[in-house]
Amino acid sequence: MKLKVGDDVYEYDSQALTVREAAQIKIQAGLGMLEFTQGNPFEDARILQALIWLCRLRDGELKLRIDEVDIPIRDVDIIPDEAPEDEAPTVATLPEHGSESPTTSTEPTGSSPNGATTSPRSLKSGTSRRGIKNA
Repeated sequence: MKLKVGDDVYEYDSQALTVREAAQIKIQAGLGMLEFTQGNPFEDARILQALIWLCRLRDGELKLRIDEVDIPIRDVDIIPDEAPEDEAPTVATLPEHGSESPTTSTEPTGSSPNGATTSPRSLKSGTSRRGIKNA
């Protein structure tokens, strides 16, 4: 997924969390690994703050503390990864009257960090420090 913070866009790989990062999130934000990885960042500001901190840390801001991260929540957006076209999820639908098998759809669906289906918000144009261009 991508995390858009103001005009900056960061790649975020939730599977790449290290022991050191998890320990710092526990020390600085008071969040355990399970709470951080499975919680909803838009329901718990500590998770959102830690997520932004982690992205900025991975982007090279090595001396940044979690409590130094502050931005209006309206300026933060989570952009789910899109499934490749050849691997688009198949969604079964109920058969129509007179049909014996379900029909399928290959429309991609997005998901938030906690697994809920979402649709990405619109993005402003710009380039982040990491060079990721958004439309």
